[in-house]
Amino acid sequence: MYEKEKQKLKILIDDFKFNHEQYLQMSEADIETKLVEELFVNILGWNKNDFKKQATAYRGDVRGRADYAFYINDKLVFFLEVKKVNVPLSKEADKQVISYALSKRVPFAVSTNFEEMKVFCVEAETENKRLLKKFISPDAYLEKFNDLWLLSKESFLKELLLKRGLFFYSYLG
Repeated sequence: MYEKEKQKLKILIDDFKFNHEQYLQMSEADIETKLVEELFVNILGWNKNDFKKQATAYRGDVRGRADYAFYINDKLVFFLEVKKVNVPLSKEADKQVISYALSKRVPFAVSTNFEEMKVFCVEAETENKRLLKKFISPDAYLEKFNDLWLLSKESFLKELLLKRGLFFYSYLG
């Protein structure tokens, strides 16, 4: 199942590894175009009409811009914040994308520098329970492809991530 998408992902990851030094030098905008959009559009099935870049959002009372806002029809379903490859995903970056999601009452937020990715369910009752999924390397995208697929357009159409999040939090008690 999804062998074609997995093969595309393997090609993207192999390119990332082979050209790692070049990716380290790229701007955040280049990482968005060459890695993140490749992942979300060509592998996870979103199209360019499904997201807005530099979407207005709020961080508390301060107006900001989320790198991406993803939509199903006209409904905002998650925010995605991108950092340069060599910039670690810190608590500050996580707080930024989570605050954007909270400001628009969107249940999910994602942060990535492509070397790692975090998926948050911002509706969790406590801050320490918000992290739903974490990919610690691009290889983890392949190893945990079923989890990565939860970020696909198909998954959002079927509300699979929402169901997984509800199950996960009910299991935690």
